[in-house]
Amino acid sequence: MTAAVRRFFAARGPRRTPGFTPGFTLIELIIIFVIGAVLAVMVTTLARETMPHFGNETVIQVDRQYDLLREIEDLQSAYRRQIEAGTLDLDALLAGWTATGDVSFTVSSETVSDSGGSFTFSTPVRKVRFTCGDYVMYSYFAE
Repeated sequence: MTAAVRRFFAARGPRRTPGFTPGFTLIELIIIFVIGAVLAVMVTTLARETMPHFGNETVIQVDRQYDLLREIEDLQSAYRRQIEAGTLDLDALLAGWTATGDVSFTVSSETVSDSGGSFTFSTPVRKVRFTCGDYVMYSYFAE
């Protein structure tokens, strides 16, 4: 290389000032943090719109469903105990049953029957409708 070419590349190369350490400037760091904050806001906004909300209303709904299931299980347990003891009086059991909390129930009589091939059966059942708020569940009891 000629001296002129060396001087050209030497003039174009990086200039180092004494005491200078390589790194980011304050402006570059601020720009990086601003871009990160904008991306974080965009991600949380998108997540809030697409993910289900588990707020206070959801807790109330789950509590109502739990209350209904607990009430049905309590009545079914009492029903099973009477069957096992041989003392089933379904009308007395349902008439004396009091629901707890916000659960209410109504009883209706229905008959389930079917015939197919060589058999025919007809069984009277009690259809119990449990309600709690907007939720409704049914349970059937046979004599």
